[in-house]
Amino acid sequence: MLQIFLSANSITNMFTYNYTVKFGDCDPAGILYFANIFKICHSAFEEFLIEKGISKDYFSGEELIFPLLSANAKYLRQIPLHSGIEIKVSTTDVRTNAFSLNYRVLDSGEILLADVETVHVCVNKSTGTKTNLPGYLTEAFKE
Repeated sequence: MLQIFLSANSITNMFTYNYTVKFGDCDPAGILYFANIFKICHSAFEEFLIEKGISKDYFSGEELIFPLLSANAKYLRQIPLHSGIEIKVSTTDVRTNAFSLNYRVLDSGEILLADVETVHVCVNKSTGTKTNLPGYLTEAFKE
């Protein structure tokens, strides 16, 4: 079994992303549809990469891809339409060929609404095999 996670005290704060829950994010009850938390968290990760100067065309130009190995979300409170939320993105582990991210979703009063974790593995796009994380990514996680 591939063990990825480190202890909670190894978490480092990396990036904060603000988002307002839109109509299209919600279910018929007017609260965030459960699966959309992953879309929002992925947007936060993309913004982190852009801030670090890592803006690549992952679909056509990059030889490496970073598919999800696992994704988990724990919802602690409802997140209604037009809620202003803050997503704090941090690394929980960086390995030779994989990394784990934690997303703490908070309301404006810093109350934890959801806790999301994703594990990504680095794969050579041509061969489909695991490979080492590129230096530009491991350096971005250290900053």
